[in-house]
Amino acid sequence: QSVGAVTGERSVRQNEATQPIYNGYTTLIEDLLAAGDSMALDIDDPELRQGAQLLTLASAQPVLVGRIGRERLLAGVSPGGGVSTPEQIASIAADRAELLANEAEIESLATGPYEDVSVDQAGAGSLSEFLAVVDGSLEGPTMNIAAITSSLGRTGGPAEHYTAMQDTVGTKLADRAADLRAEAETRRTLWLVLAGAAAVAAAVTL
Repeated sequence: QSVGAVTGERSVRQNEATQPIYNGYTTLIEDLLAAGDSMALDIDDPELRQGAQLLTLASAQPVLVGRIGRERLLAGVSPGGGVSTPEQIASIAADRAELLANEAEIESLATGPYEDVSVDQAGAGSLSEFLAVVDGSLEGPTMNIAAITSSLGRTGGPAEHYTAMQDTVGTKLADRAADLRAEAETRRTLWLVLAGAAAVAAAVTL
């Protein structure tokens, strides 16, 4: 409904009209990610908890990449065509730092059954390429819009890298959950057998 209410030219120059919509979307996603992170910490099984934390991080990274790309593109079409204000520079630095911090946490959690989650060298290379473009946006007088869109949209880029990571972690999580259900069912069956044996023993002694 909010999108439909926007009138005028459909272009990147409609930032004033689209920013509130984007802010609402970003807030919703961040709230969902925060809820997922909080729930992961309450999971008792260490392997499930580890996977849930990885899944949250793998879901957060493409959101960050998208936000960084959007901010750079908007700077590229603004008067001057580049990053020039302290606010823009601070935003780039903060987003880049968060992206790298999340990546470091992914590396620390990618152990044991999840050790193959972060071995995608092509994906790691695409992220490095993207960050190099982001860093370059601070050096030149104008934004290289073509380089930004290329690093974001190419096959095997950051988006595909994190989507593949989500799929891998999700599969491992489902397998672990199935194992836990099977273990619980085995314990339940054993408990019923023992309870039955105890009842028989009690009846015999009577």
